[in-house]
Amino acid sequence: EVGTPAAALSSLVHDRVFDCAMISVACEEKLDRCRAVVDAIKEGSGGRLWVAVGGALLDRPIDVRGRTGADVATCDPLQALEGALAAQAKAKAKGVYG
Repeated sequence: EVGTPAAALSSLVHDRVFDCAMISVACEEKLDRCRAVVDAIKEGSGGRLWVAVGGALLDRPIDVRGRTGADVATCDPLQALEGALAAQAKAKAKGVYG
């Protein structure tokens, strides 16, 4: 489990530029915490940071993407990175990404 408070995560992504955030979730009981982490990352980055959620939970018939607010739910790191690169390209074209 991520032990960093949501406010600290929000501040971290606000003050720095990251390519993406990847979060692993192992069980359904952690989805609320994951949602809080995703929300903090999105809020801190002004919505520009791409967030991927993966992990063992994706083997179950649960809408992980919908329940967490992530941009993608996948266990394929290349898919997560490709999505992040595409989002960055769109943001740069709009002049939103540093």
